[in-house]
Amino acid sequence: RLTEVKTAPTETVSVTFQPGWNFFSLPVIPLDSSIARLLPSFSQDFEQIARVEMAPEGQVSAFDHYVGDPQFDDFSTLEYGVGYQVYCKAASPVTVNFTGKLPSQGLSQALPAQWHLVPTVSPESRPLASVFAGLDYDQALAYDTSTQALTPATEAKASTAYWVHVRTAGIFAPSLPRDPTTRFVYDGDGGRVKQITATKTTTFLGELAELEADGTATKYVFAGSQRIASIKTSPTQHA
Repeated sequence: RLTEVKTAPTETVSVTFQPGWNFFSLPVIPLDSSIARLLPSFSQDFEQIARVEMAPEGQVSAFDHYVGDPQFDDFSTLEYGVGYQVYCKAASPVTVNFTGKLPSQGLSQALPAQWHLVPTVSPESRPLASVFAGLDYDQALAYDTSTQALTPATEAKASTAYWVHVRTAGIFAPSLPRDPTTRFVYDGDGGRVKQITATKTTTFLGELAELEADGTATKYVFAGSQRIASIKTSPTQHA
């Protein structure tokens, strides 16, 4: 009998790019990672995307660029777990929705002792310690879009990246943004009575109904043994 399974939840995350430079990282793993699909208004709203091509320890790293021209582009996709610098040429902020799955396995990257543009790999803001745990670093710098200057980071904001100075080589292994485990609870007869995820708990009343923690209820209509319809009611409708 299945008691738990690790799944990759699907999320849609809105990211707002301010005019000028933005430090950015994908908050989810998209089905299609092409920049043309992820930033369909690139030619209108953006000028370039830069990423660091890391050099061996002791050597100078270089930047790769995407400008929307195949003759000059060094890359054409965005990767989860990579930090980017994105230049927004629009006069006002541009909001982009990113849809994809959250990871079900942890990220692990070897970082030599030098500066790195490190992603937050999360759709939500988190403490720096949960993202940079395990790294021996002495500086973590955020980019302030209002002052256009680097400032000491105080938290790992969602969908962004930070310049981090790693003092000794280590492993970048941030905690998962969400627990991917779905757990199931059964009664003495083997019937499923509860499903528990990181975001909600659903109680099953046999095959006839489901009740969520916020009071939302779903009732099922059967014709014999075949389910033919469902009726969902909100907590306000119960009252």
